[in-house]
Amino acid sequence: MMFSMLTPQEEDMQVLKEAYNEFNKVVAKVMFDLGYQYDLVIYGSTTNGLAMRSAHSDLDLSIVVQNFPKFDNGEEKAANINKIMTKIKLSVDQDKAFSAKFSVDYPFAASYGWQLNVTYRGSAEVKLEIFVNKVVDAYNTWLVYTYAALDIRFLKLALVLKYINKQMFKELRLNSYSIIMMLIAYLQREKVLPCLQKIGHKPSLIRYDRYIFEDKKLKDHQEIITDVYFVTDVNFIQKEFGPQ
Repeated sequence: MMFSMLTPQEEDMQVLKEAYNEFNKVVAKVMFDLGYQYDLVIYGSTTNGLAMRSAHSDLDLSIVVQNFPKFDNGEEKAANINKIMTKIKLSVDQDKAFSAKFSVDYPFAASYGWQLNVTYRGSAEVKLEIFVNKVVDAYNTWLVYTYAALDIRFLKLALVLKYINKQMFKELRLNSYSIIMMLIAYLQREKVLPCLQKIGHKPSLIRYDRYIFEDKKLKDHQEIITDVYFVTDVNFIQKEFGPQ
């Protein structure tokens, strides 16, 4: 009973789909003007299976630029990301069709990189947080989704823990992703869940940029190479790991 009360309804997910499709029209225009090919990737609880019913809807999106220019340093990369985001804001402000549905803040330098906050006003209001080339989060989302598809017990327990965390700790609390990672680690120790990164391991390396901002200025930039491999075939996982 509690599980069904926590999960979003079909109409909630439909509003998010509507917001995604409409915002993609804005991004498509901007990226065409800039000469970029891209993917608009949803990450986080909306797609990992652990979304909760809420009084407000939100959507985490990453604009993954396929032909992002090569720059000599992190400052130039960060400046180009800011340029993309600023153009999105101006495109909405200057187009009546877009501005009727969206309001867009100017991009700001959060501690982890440039962020763009967008509000969609459609059949319901949706808050969008936009990043550019934030790729590792998409892999992490897929990883959690696979665990959720593998064992309904993990899915139910994760949602209950997220709910308790939000109800008991109103101000200072762990973010939901940290709770989920600790739960996965615990269930792996108890032999309830397998380690998906170890089953049939075949290295899958990607390169991504990590930005650190302080007082709105780029303090540090790192190019990081990481292995994002994990097995996704649930039938294969169940055959290798077996029921627990």
